[in-house]
Parts: sequence; structure tokens; C-alpha cells
Amino acid sequence: MDPAALANCAFFDLCITYYARKWPSQKYHPGIFEEFFPLILEKLIAPKDVLTLFINDWEGGYFESNQHVENQLKPRGLAHVFLPDGNISLTGSPDHPQHLVFEWPGDSLSFILEEHWLHYGPFVRIEGYVSKAPVLDKITRLYSQPDSEQRIRELLRATEFCFRIWSEGNGMLLLTDKLNLDILKRRLRLHEMNPLIQEAARGWDGEP
Repeated sequence: MDPAALANCAFFDLCITYYARKWPSQKYHPGIFEEFFPLILEKLIAPKDVLTLFINDWEGGYFESNQHVENQLKPRGLAHVFLPDGNISLTGSPDHPQHLVFEWPGDSLSFILEEHWLHYGPFVRIEGYVSKAPVLDKITRLYSQPDSEQRIRELLRATEFCFRIWSEGNGMLLLTDKLNLDILKRRLRLHEMNPLIQEAARGWDGEP
């Protein structure tokens, strides 16, 4: 353990706390967060930044990586890489599980909502990396290294911020060594977003 390696790094939990009457058992409504996730990303990502996504369908059957490559990535000319499943000892087999990491355009964030990736919550792990320059090579190199604070810090140095969706699909953890709370609030423009969230919550409660 080397906590000093993460000095000056910030960790934020980002979620929507608006109460929905038809979701009394939990504080954070996954449907509302899923609905606003593309808008949240759109506001957080600076113009010309590169968004790289890692989708891990560890249960199987929720995200078809090969189909996504053929139907979405190749036609758009988007860079991607398959990384081996580190939990499996056998390699070199075409049936060997692999994880897809790919660049995704900022003008197509609504696709995430349309494909319901967040809705699959516990079965699909979603991570994102936002950077000024492509980071696929960096991610590929770091992927094979032992999990450590140094590896996290090196990834943060190469990115503006990284995020991981909560397993329930109703929030996300954001990591950064460049953004602080004030910058995040300015980018999110909460005074504009909050009325939209309130309206959406009324819809989830069946109000007109």
C-alpha cells in the first residue's frame, strides 16, 4: 500500500438525490440517473476531449462486444482494443473471454441510454476515461500491471478524469488529479439541471 501515490487526487461520488415516491426503498433512483447520465457526461467532458469506455459484461448476454465493434466502431473508424480476462488462465483461444475498451464520440452519448447499459447494473461494469489525447495504449500497458496506487496515479496523470458506474446503476465514482469540486459544479451547471431532474422525477412518479 502506498497512499502517498494518490496525494492531491480527488474522489467524488456523483449521484442524483432527488426523492421519487415510487422508489421509497432506496435513496437514489437508477432510472433517473440513467436518463441524465448522457447529459452529465456531456457537461463534464470538455470540447475536443477523448472519451474512452470499458464495458465489462462479466455475466454474459448483456453487451455483445464483437457485435458492437462490427456495427458501431468499425463503421465510425473508432479505435478499440480487446484485453484478456485476467481471471482466466488460458489464453490464445478464440473463445477466451476478452474485455472491450473503445473510444466513443461525445456527440453520441445518448447511445448509452438507448442501449440501457446502466440499466443492466450489477451485470455490466462500466468505466470511462476522459483525456486530452488518446489513452488506449496507456490503458493496454497498465492493464497487465498489478493493481496498485501507482497504477491508478499513472492513469490519472494521463486523463482529465476517470469514472466507474456504481453497481446499482444509480451513481458513479469520479477520480481526478486535475478537477476540484468548484470546477465540477461549474461544468454541471446544476442550476440548469435541477429543474430538469425535478420534472423527470415527477414523470417517474406518474405525475403530469
